[in-house]
Amino acid sequence: NVASATRHGLMVLGPAGSGKTRLLDTLCRAEGHRMHRIHLPSLSTTQLYGGFDLTTGEWADGTLPQFFRQEAAHTPAEGELTWLVLDGPCGVIHMDGFHQVLNERKMLTCANNERLPLPPHVKVLLECHTTDTQHMSMATMSPLGINIIAADDVGWRAQLASGLQRPELRTLSGAVAQRLEDQMVEVLGFCEKYFAEPRLEAQVVASVLALLAALL
Repeated sequence: NVASATRHGLMVLGPAGSGKTRLLDTLCRAEGHRMHRIHLPSLSTTQLYGGFDLTTGEWADGTLPQFFRQEAAHTPAEGELTWLVLDGPCGVIHMDGFHQVLNERKMLTCANNERLPLPPHVKVLLECHTTDTQHMSMATMSPLGINIIAADDVGWRAQLASGLQRPELRTLSGAVAQRLEDQMVEVLGFCEKYFAEPRLEAQVVASVLALLAALL
């Protein structure tokens, strides 16, 4: 909350399965804000920022310019914010044209030399894996407030209890659910001992819940 009050750009950093997406979605709904999520790996730089048509020479907005224009025309309710969430690896290729948005200029400069200011009610959030910082420049990271979520902040027991509330698993009795929790300790110990590559507990629990739901 302190970081969001003093900065317009934030980063939520943590490994896959640590709860970053669920945390942001829940917090956004609880505070009555709006969210616009962009999955960076699915877009090319032209699709993200816009570009000229090679045949006609006409400019076509990308996803970001479209969002900036849409939010500039939006009149937010009192206290309402719009969270622009950039989800995925934020490397040099995707973030090269975004530095001025994150710094004090708060300006998106398009390839057609048009400059689009960041609306005052928009906060930018980068949702990244822990290892993604290896490919980020200091120009991207230095203006950001960084929130780090560790893999064990939530814990696998909380994830298991939440997963058992899914409609397809609610029919399990309390005794079966307790037995499943006891068995998960053995499963996680087996994975840690015999798997060559480390696996997050959250990923193992998610796999077990998916398998159980498929069998019911």
